[in-house]
Amino acid sequence: MNISWTKVPFRIVEDGLVSDKELRLYVHIPRLALKTGTAWPTLETLSRKLSCSVRTVSRLLHHLEFLGYIRITKSVENGKQRNSYIPLIT
Repeated sequence: MNISWTKVPFRIVEDGLVSDKELRLYVHIPRLALKTGTAWPTLETLSRKLSCSVRTVSRLLHHLEFLGYIRITKSVENGKQRNSYIPLIT
């Protein structure tokens, strides 16, 4: 079995405004952003990891941004919009 670790700030764990699913989603962002500090997963990838719809993932990401835990940036690459997710607390 391959086990990997991700550090999660206790502040987000204790925050009563963060749902269990949002916490699970947040854990993936720093893990995917290890080398550059920015994660570029598609909504489809995140939805598979959380076993939920793309729309749900989008809603969860925007709530995490509203709470100040991540920053969502948009860019266009080869004519397609891509989002990146930057963890704001460590």
